[in-house]
Amino acid sequence: MRISHSTIIRCVGLAGGLACATAAAPAQVAAAPAQMAVRVVSVTTPVARGTEGHLAVRTAPYAQCGASVQAQTDPGRTIASLPPRAADPSGLVTFSVKVPGIAKPGPYPVTVSCQRGAKVAVTHLRITVL
Repeated sequence: MRISHSTIIRCVGLAGGLACATAAAPAQVAAAPAQMAVRVVSVTTPVARGTEGHLAVRTAPYAQCGASVQAQTDPGRTIASLPPRAADPSGLVTFSVKVPGIAKPGPYPVTVSCQRGAKVAVTHLRITVL
């Protein structure tokens, strides 16, 4: 009988001999890929109309990240998309945007999404415009 390294052998001593049985080894379970996250490091809020706001997030090193601002009354509608940025070797990504002088005061939902290979992470926050 040919036995590979993934075969388990069990032998039991019997009167006058030895009986052996073989069984395939259990399949190896692959470790789950490490989770990727996006964590807000700093954000300018509240931010006055006509001034520049800043957002910094930490994620996986070299991940590609984008940020979008949604409408106050319709969070499904994007009113501003910030250009994609690459995280630095420590995973830091920064965004800056000038808030239009005509922006309506109040809270605005912001979505930041980052991707590295097949891994994607998203975080949501709110900024307040004065």
